[in-house]
Amino acid sequence: MNTPCRFKAASKSFEGTPSEQALCLLRKVRILGNVADTPGPVPQSLLDRIGKPVDFSATQLQSYLDRSGIAAADIGGKLKEPVSKTSSGKSATYFVIHDTSDELSGKLFPSNINEDGWKGNDLDQRNVSSAHIFINRTGRSLTGHNYSVPWRATKFEQPTEKGVKGLFLHHELIQPRIKGGFAFAAVAPEPGFTSLQLERLALCYLAASLRSGAWMIPAFHCVLDLGLSDGHDDPQSFDLFQWAGHIERLHLEVQAPPIHVGPMGMVASTNMAAAITASNAAPPPLETVSTESDGVRNVAVRRIKSTKPLFFKAKLAIDADGAARAYHPKDDPEALDLLKHATAGSKKYIQGVEKNGKKGKGPRTGFFVSETALSKGLEHDAGSYVDAEFIPYIVLPPNFADGVKLGDLCAVVNLKNNRVTPAIFADTNPNVGEASVRAAINLRVEDPSFPITDLAKKGGDTSANYVYIVFPGSRITPAAGSPHWPANEIAAAADKLFADWGGLDMVRRIFG
Repeated sequence: MNTPCRFKAASKSFEGTPSEQALCLLRKVRILGNVADTPGPVPQSLLDRIGKPVDFSATQLQSYLDRSGIAAADIGGKLKEPVSKTSSGKSATYFVIHDTSDELSGKLFPSNINEDGWKGNDLDQRNVSSAHIFINRTGRSLTGHNYSVPWRATKFEQPTEKGVKGLFLHHELIQPRIKGGFAFAAVAPEPGFTSLQLERLALCYLAASLRSGAWMIPAFHCVLDLGLSDGHDDPQSFDLFQWAGHIERLHLEVQAPPIHVGPMGMVASTNMAAAITASNAAPPPLETVSTESDGVRNVAVRRIKSTKPLFFKAKLAIDADGAARAYHPKDDPEALDLLKHATAGSKKYIQGVEKNGKKGKGPRTGFFVSETALSKGLEHDAGSYVDAEFIPYIVLPPNFADGVKLGDLCAVVNLKNNRVTPAIFADTNPNVGEASVRAAINLRVEDPSFPITDLAKKGGDTSANYVYIVFPGSRITPAAGSPHWPANEIAAAADKLFADWGGLDMVRRIFG
């Protein structure tokens, strides 16, 4: 067990393609530094990027930083500077993830570890010279060394004769530890890192990859040090899927920034956002098509006269169906929702396990293959469904309205913060007012630090703060491979439909 990844001294790289290297270097780190020989599940969206040239510019990323009030100096330095190099001239290739393993004396974690008031989050009082970047639990980062500076931060890099100094960029995530029954502080909190931390780490990954010229190969500190004496056991409880989700979202926002950013920003590509200023124009003539329930109130489904798009205002419940880690037979902490909420169809197969005469397929061994009403492919393959963790979708009654079918495109507006997300009609329920985990993240239904593993369990908003616009007959052709309905294709098509309908200006005219 705990077999190190094979390193090739001549090429200064680990064995395999960039994605194969990542599979080895991102094996899950357990308490006491135990790492399985079998690669753990790594999000396909991340594997598809690794090693490929970046497809955004320094100007685009700098524009995002300016809009967000983030200094390049806090994420490794100027974006047009190169990354570090080894003595033989090879540029940094590996993006290393650490945690600080701050030892706490008590038996419980302080209640404020995710707040500025906890002293461990004070980066100004912390020596940050041991890594390139430190990131605290509120999402603030501080640069210890510019990405252009070669730096060692693992046992693996220590022997000078290896000549690998400069090959790795190092990122320390603030994480407290308690003993929890062990002889030393071995137990991390759950979740191990906040959403804000993972979001900032994702931004660092974009910046480092831009400066490298290609999407870097992520690696865990513990895996790098396997087989070496006095190795480390970090990072603990790192959620690769949540991190990959942040990378995906930031990548889209950097490539296609919103025209307008509301009080909390807007997740919408360029065409999605119309002017947000309150319009003096009167509401257009409307007609009511039907009345539905969102489980709390009756909801009028309407449209502008002589047009096809339908809209309604309702609550927002959060759906995890279709996600590869939606449900687990034993309610694993990494599951997005509780097993008691799963339908019979979402408990039929288990990924990697023979059940009902078929072996479930998918990236999350031991988790159920969770279904959505919209699907393409084998019923025992998680890739056949619409993954709630990464794809924004909404849930409607199966016979919602004439002309509306599964796969039709939609838009959802959060009236509290003016954020918009494109979406697809992917699952069914007798009530309206439900959307996927990814849609909820895009809309900031909860604070960004709210754990993604709690969104479907505890998140959502029972107030009618959300406008859903549905475009009948707007289905896009599913791709042959998974994901069959990619988020970027949904956004590109839904953006235009929303803009043609009138965008946010029309929402303001109708809803005030």
